[in-house]
Order: sequence, then C-alpha cells, then structure tokens
Amino acid sequence: DHYDNTLRMKRLFLGLIAWPVFQLVASILVIAAVIFVLGMISGSQPGETVDLLGLGTGPAAAIDWLLSTFGTLFGLFVVYQVIVHSVSGRKALDPILMRIPVLGHCMRSFAISRFSWAFYLTQQCGMPINKSLAASLRATTNGAFIKATSNICRMINQGEDLSTALAATQLFPNDYIQIVRVGENTGTVPEALHRLSPQFEDQARRSLTVLAAMFGWGVWLAVAVFIIFLIFRVILNYVNLLDDAIQQTF
Repeated sequence: DHYDNTLRMKRLFLGLIAWPVFQLVASILVIAAVIFVLGMISGSQPGETVDLLGLGTGPAAAIDWLLSTFGTLFGLFVVYQVIVHSVSGRKALDPILMRIPVLGHCMRSFAISRFSWAFYLTQQCGMPINKSLAASLRATTNGAFIKATSNICRMINQGEDLSTALAATQLFPNDYIQIVRVGENTGTVPEALHRLSPQFEDQARRSLTVLAAMFGWGVWLAVAVFIIFLIFRVILNYVNLLDDAIQQTF
C-alpha cells in the first residue's frame, strides 16, 4: 500500500507540473522565435538593427538562446540527479532544501511518513532497535534524516528514550514526539507510528499540491515579467526613434 501510494504521489506531482513545464518550454521557444524574426527584419532593412530583447538577433542568436537556456536546465537536472543518487550528496543538499518553506514541509512530511512505516515493519519482525532505526531513517531517502542516524543511535545506546533522541534532531514536530512518548509509556510505539504514517502522507500530498501551484505561478510570473520587459523595450525603442527624427528635423 505504501509503495502504491508513493507511485500515486509521483503521478500526481508530474500531472500537476505538466502544464507549467509546457508553459516554460513554450515561453523559451517563443523568445527564440522573436529573436529569429527580429533578425529577419534587420536583414531586410540594411543599416538598421532591431534588437528589442537585448539578446542579439538572427538565427545564430536564437540558437545561442536555446542552447543557453535548455543547456542550463539540463545541466542543473544532471547535477541534481548526481547529488540525489549519492548519500553524501543528499546529506549536504536535503538540509538546505528543507529550509525552503513549502518544499521543506513537503519533504519533512514524506520522510516522517516513511520513517513511521519502516519503523513499524522492522519492529514487527523483531529487528534490534539500532538496526531498526538505521533502516527506518535510510528508508526516508532524506539526507537530513539519514545524517541524524548516528546521533540517534548513540543516544539510544546511552539509555535515552526514543522520544528524546528523536526530539534532539529537531526534524520531528512536537506533536509527533508527544505521541512517541505516550507510546513508550504504553509499549505501543510501532503501532502508534503506523497509525501516524497515513496522516503525514496526506500532509505531504497537500504540500505537494501547493508546491506545484507555486511552480505554476512562478512560470506565469516569469512570462509576465518577460512581456512587461518587452513592452518597455518597444516603448523605449519607439521613443528613441522619435527623438532621432526630431533631432534630424532641427
């Protein structure tokens, strides 16, 4: 069920960002088309260069624009994939990403849900507490949680309660720690966390929806800024033409 839910979440996220990604790609292609057309206009009028965008004109400038934008996006994607497929990379990147308000809440909810689910399974099969915690934290696939493994296990070996060890990481919310503490008093920590896992999955789903919406608004904002920039460039170009005409008249 957890695996199927993870697949549904991935499909949900891809579906939510499909339209914003299409808009982003379309806006890049439109800018390339504008650069190309401006080059054609300049070529038909010798002696005049119409560069409203300040990015150059003509086929060469359009190709440079496409290579720079898509090349940058592809490069960032490759770097991200290299980082996330490395444990040390995740340990360095995920704590930074978790400081971003909406993204961080989404990542935290996913990680806690997976930790709760994995801890329940490993405890049900009788795994020792240290190995259970290490496997559960690794199951989060979140570098910040994986990084805290040694500290949590060390505190457990020193005789601290699980709730105290988890609280020391500052990765788990207070209400979660309180439920763990109550579960320790009743001897039902795995069962309590198993019941919490779907709740955090729901929180992650809501955060994912908000994150995709913010991404869409970000693309819209970028397109709007480009349109405003283009309008001002046209106005300034027209004003400069009028100024040159007036100067030539007098």
